[in-house]
Amino acid sequence: MSAALVLGERGQSVTLLERNEYLGGKVGSWPIQFSDGSTTHISHGFHAFFRQYHNLRRLLARLGADSFLRPMSDYLVITECKSLRFGKISPVPLINIASMLREGFFSPMIFLKPSAWRLVIMLAYDRDRIFKDWDHVSFASFAKRAGLTQDFMAIMNNVCRSYFTAEGEMSTAEMFKASHTYFFSNDLGLVYDYMDDDYDATLIGPFRRALSCYGVGVRTGQCIKSIEVAEGGFLVDGERYDRLIVASDIRSARTLVASSRSINVMAPLLCQRLQGMKSARPYSVIRLWLDCDPFPQELPVFTFLERRHFLDSLTLVHRAEQESSEWSSSHRGAVIELHCYGLEADHVPSPEAFLDGFMDDLCHYFPAARDAQILHQELQVRNDFTSYAIGQDSFRPDTTCQIPGLTFAGDWIRLPIPAMLMEAACTSGLLAANEILHELGLRPEPIESVPLRGLLSPGNSLKPLKPLKPLKPLKRFWNHLRSTVRI
Repeated sequence: MSAALVLGERGQSVTLLERNEYLGGKVGSWPIQFSDGSTTHISHGFHAFFRQYHNLRRLLARLGADSFLRPMSDYLVITECKSLRFGKISPVPLINIASMLREGFFSPMIFLKPSAWRLVIMLAYDRDRIFKDWDHVSFASFAKRAGLTQDFMAIMNNVCRSYFTAEGEMSTAEMFKASHTYFFSNDLGLVYDYMDDDYDATLIGPFRRALSCYGVGVRTGQCIKSIEVAEGGFLVDGERYDRLIVASDIRSARTLVASSRSINVMAPLLCQRLQGMKSARPYSVIRLWLDCDPFPQELPVFTFLERRHFLDSLTLVHRAEQESSEWSSSHRGAVIELHCYGLEADHVPSPEAFLDGFMDDLCHYFPAARDAQILHQELQVRNDFTSYAIGQDSFRPDTTCQIPGLTFAGDWIRLPIPAMLMEAACTSGLLAANEILHELGLRPEPIESVPLRGLLSPGNSLKPLKPLKPLKPLKRFWNHLRSTVRI
């Protein structure tokens, strides 16, 4: 959608072909019907709009969709032993580490261990070096060598699972990139914003109106069967286009490219790399409509939980989205989402086992939920998330390939900036659009980023200074935190 919007704004004739009946992929939304005939919307699940998402938020502002953003009250992780809150943690890098020490996230003794030097690497992010040295190492292995404490690992394990990857499979390089992007490279902190209503109203609706305004043709429910290179362009299910952006999830992209005879002949290396890519573990989201609200009023809209069986996070949808809030008020109930971020690929439980496991975990952390009755439920089990497992980066394609006019977009593309999740998806679309705009001699869309290197990375802008100027390093440090890189 980002690519189509930018190209449409620049006067290009664009057609957006979507397999689903709704736009948006993982931020899509679709209607369901209750037994009484009334309807509501559901989605793939809750999304956090971090303040470091410079490109996505610039687009949201252009669409007027930023008016639906609301600040989260806290970033809360509940473990078996304690609750860890990031709301009081300073957002300023280095100072945030001191804040975490003060709040009891870990002991200062961790820095006295011989392995403490490994923790410094997290402040020295440099993409080429980090992925060369650490993409083949699992984060579980790194954490063991670094001697991370149980409480700190509870946080990091939740981070791993939020990328739909177990800590034993998660690439250490990808974890370093995530830590750099969200925590160590800027002063915007971990507390984020969320949309105050269903995504169809807050995000997809504004996008649809903008695409329509610029003449972008949108076809939903169109599952592409074949793409082939034709003279001076491409054939998509026999229909000719001058240029093509493949912006699907990785499984669909892999299937389309593998079935294209012409792409296999012209770009065999690309085909080999795509075949090496895999999706993350299957995940599940269940939305429940309850006859009461058993949750504390001070509980944030979204909370991470230390998993016991299935439950990784809880979303109080009726406190976040207007549509669900209205249902909650009229029924004196609650609408919640329970998320499981990773299942064994060869063992997906039955719907009954899912519900039992979810509810057992929920009632363990919130005993008052035992008295709630489920009025309606919607269970989803999906397997379409990008994998951040060890070694996957070596298979990621760039935006462009050997075939002129063919570009790729998605959060699984290798990007020139440290971006992940929604920001990576949006940025990849802008980069794909820019390739076409460059060919046409048209103005590109600016791409912004958090700093490309970590604070302690060799060669970054925080170089040693001459003595007698003690304020200059502080000034450079502050400028680094406040900087937004434009490429």
